[in-house]
Amino acid sequence: NEMPAEMRIIQLAKEGASPVPLEPAQLAHQLDMAIGFFTHQVSYWPDYMRGLQQRLPPNVVGLPRGADGQASADTFYAAAHFDLKDNEALVVAVAPSDAVYWGCQLGNFWWESLDYANRHTSLTGHQSQLGSDNIYRFVVAHHDPGVPNWLDTAGHRKGVLLFRWTLFRDQPPKTPQTKVLPFDRIRDEFPQDCPSIDEAARKESVSRRQAHVSRRFNQ
Repeated sequence: NEMPAEMRIIQLAKEGASPVPLEPAQLAHQLDMAIGFFTHQVSYWPDYMRGLQQRLPPNVVGLPRGADGQASADTFYAAAHFDLKDNEALVVAVAPSDAVYWGCQLGNFWWESLDYANRHTSLTGHQSQLGSDNIYRFVVAHHDPGVPNWLDTAGHRKGVLLFRWTLFRDQPPKTPQTKVLPFDRIRDEFPQDCPSIDEAARKESVSRRQAHVSRRFNQ
């Protein structure tokens, strides 16, 4: 339901005037800034990931907390680093929250988002299906488990799982609970009335994601 915004920023009293030519020193400064940013990012995210690996064992979500000035002050975050064999799955149980927005996503070692247009690598609260026992269950797996709320690793054995809760009204979100189990035992963690998601339904869902991303980026 997002509609692209159209905005135009102008500098007052400069309309119709030609911009001042860029001086060599200005260009050199901008290049130095770009190089510095790139150098920082190359080291920052691997160090951040290694810090997460030192604080938490694999496949365990940490306590939800604020970003300490590094991101939105109205948002709590919780992260895990997953490490799954081909025949394993990570089931994550999440209690409902009164946050205005919440969701989860997968990323790689460098915290880059995985392909969210063509794969189910992220889900918002609106996209997620609540179980009959009032618990959301997400499945991080390399293959389609045929249940709701699949998070596709896109071939990554290791990576990061990140939750966000924005503008919660009363209590902070509860810590998601995790369990690693064989792929063929996934349904044991779901209520008996959990629906099955077949290949056709999954393709239809991906088609909707592709349309949403296309609209989001005006493609």
